[in-house]
Amino acid sequence: MQDKIYEAIECWAGFPSWYINNPKDTKRFDAAIVKLYIEVGSNINREDIRQVLKKYSEKTPAFWASPSDKKIEEYVEKILLGIKKLQKEGRLN
Repeated sequence: MQDKIYEAIECWAGFPSWYINNPKDTKRFDAAIVKLYIEVGSNINREDIRQVLKKYSEKTPAFWASPSDKKIEEYVEKILLGIKKLQKEGRLN
């Protein structure tokens, strides 16, 4: 499951600025949520998301500060809320 999550969010988390909240990252994040929902569905494990984001944080170039555990947790929650929103709206079904 982690491999599927990793691949689905690469369009966002593959950029070293994924956790900075600039407008381009926000657009990429939204696209990643849709891709994740399409490829993995709504039964996504919180711990799997956390581990995948930690893998991406380990790839952060040295000249960027790595995201804190708190920031990773914020994004775990944002991802889960984004998936729930898509599911509630009945989008992509």
